[in-house]
Amino acid sequence: MCFSVHIDRNIKGLAKEFNAVIDKGRFSELQNLTQKWPKLFKLPDASDRVYPGTYSPIILGAKDELVITPMRYRLTPSFSQDLNYSSINPKTKRKKILPTYNARLDALEKRAAWQKIATTKHAIVPVKSFYEFVERDHKSQQIEFFSKSEHLWACALWDSWYYEKENTTIYSFAIITDEPPKEVLNAGHDRCPIFIEKENIHEWLNWQGQDMAQMREFLLSSKAHELFDFRDVS
Repeated sequence: MCFSVHIDRNIKGLAKEFNAVIDKGRFSELQNLTQKWPKLFKLPDASDRVYPGTYSPIILGAKDELVITPMRYRLTPSFSQDLNYSSINPKTKRKKILPTYNARLDALEKRAAWQKIATTKHAIVPVKSFYEFVERDHKSQQIEFFSKSEHLWACALWDSWYYEKENTTIYSFAIITDEPPKEVLNAGHDRCPIFIEKENIHEWLNWQGQDMAQMREFLLSSKAHELFDFRDVS
């Protein structure tokens, strides 16, 4: 599970690299919403680190062009009854908020949050590194995984949810994760975001197929050949 990522907020640089359009209206709207509801519409911290519930620039495919737009890291499905997607324990009747900031590749067909969007609503998150907690000497240690590449292109799913109470739409995403490469596993973590090669981004963002198995095979065969290192985070 990837609980936090260091993202690239240089949207002008990203737009130049991909010849993409910046959704200025959505970014302007986010600034206004942040001033009005700072706890709900959170921006990355000073280190450009994004946690679940924080907004990040992401890349979408739109017809013949790519678009850079802001979305919240932790997906709220369009059918959710609440802003924070949750389930009710049938025995205790207690509500449990579900961790919809990561979408496991092997659960895309099983979980309701991913089923309708897995082959239709694709995104790319421009990542520089990602953070995990691992067990070390019977204690939980936070570590940062990084590579020599300037960018890591993380595959994601997105959805929109109408927030009736505030009369606004929440756009949000989840990063897709899979089995880790050996160096991540050896460092103590059993999941890793799926990062793909840059030349495969357009096909991912403009995915035309409906077959889940075919899409899964595409992701597995399109993974970037990164070698990760890590460092402890105090």
